[in-house]
Amino acid sequence: VEGKLLRYLSYAVGEIVLVVIGILIALQVNNWNEARKDRERELTILKEIHADLHIDLEEFDRNINHLNNQQVACRRMLEIVREDQPFDESFSFYLFYIQRYPRFTPKTGGYQLLQNKGLELIGDDGLRRAITDLYEYGYPYIKANEDDLELFNSSLFAPALNKYFGS
Repeated sequence: VEGKLLRYLSYAVGEIVLVVIGILIALQVNNWNEARKDRERELTILKEIHADLHIDLEEFDRNINHLNNQQVACRRMLEIVREDQPFDESFSFYLFYIQRYPRFTPKTGGYQLLQNKGLELIGDDGLRRAITDLYEYGYPYIKANEDDLELFNSSLFAPALNKYFGS
């Protein structure tokens, strides 16, 4: 009877060990699968952020082009005032053009998705910091500069134009 009991106990312990090993293997497979899904989500979000940044760069290019044209218009207006040239249609165009300032509106869909899914989804710490710094500090800094420029225009530049042009 003792031999049968000992064999039964060793069989039971063996079964328990097999079940525990099976559970551990299943947990490891599940962890690998979740890590794979996280990497897929990370890649999808990074692709969206990349597309957003590409659109932002195109907008920066348009804004730079506008500012370059605005600089030309300012120089031309200065010539008109200095030389006391008569009013013509180009004068109105320059006057309108120098009072318009481009506004940058960043595309933030990818970053918002990242925030919703959790910033820790980005495995590379440096990349995560760079993305966060851009959206949390860089873009707000640009917005603050635009606001300052608008304030300058409305409080100093526009009244000076009114003095000369009666606008």
